This record gives sequence, C-alpha cells and structure tokens, in this order.
Amino acid sequence: MDVVRTWGGKYFGWIEEGGLFAHDGRHVGEFRKENVFGENGNYLGELRDGRLITSEIKKETHSSVGFWPNHNAVPGPASVPADEPPRDLPEGYEDFPAL
Repeated sequence: MDVVRTWGGKYFGWIEEGGLFAHDGRHVGEFRKENVFGENGNYLGELRDGRLITSEIKKETHSSVGFWPNHNAVPGPASVPADEPPRDLPEGYEDFPAL
C-alpha cells in the first residue's frame, strides 16, 4: 500500500495492486501506466513525482476501458496520514479532483 496525496498536498488515499483507493476505502480508479482512469474509463489524472495531478489536455483526449470497482470498502492506513505542503501547479495542470 502506497499512501498518495494530491498536488495540493491533501491526503487522498492509497494505491494498491494498480488500484486507486480514496481515504474512505472506495475503489475510485485504476492505473494504466502513470495515468489513472475512473470506472467509466474517463481520465482522472496521473501520478507525477509521487502525487496525483490532472492534465487539462488529457481530460479531453485520454480515455480507457472502464473497470469493475471493488464496492466493499478496503481498509487503509491505521492512522490518517498528515497533509503536506502544496506544490506549485505546472502550466496546463490542475489539482486532482476530490472524489
């Protein structure tokens, strides 16, 4: 299990076996290389320098096959990881969506 935060430094959840799980244990995304897609196949964002971020262009141009999410909440870290300082957004990017 790898804890992951948004580009803005907020604790989002974790990555496990190619799946992205929100802090409440919901299975919200699947990775295809560095890109993460929602269950409907829409591009949600990507993992860059250990944080989640969304490319504005990829939102319009990238999609993938959907997936069947695990609807049972998956237990995450025993304690909620702290937020970290935000990073400056690169041009053409926005913070990962709050799901």
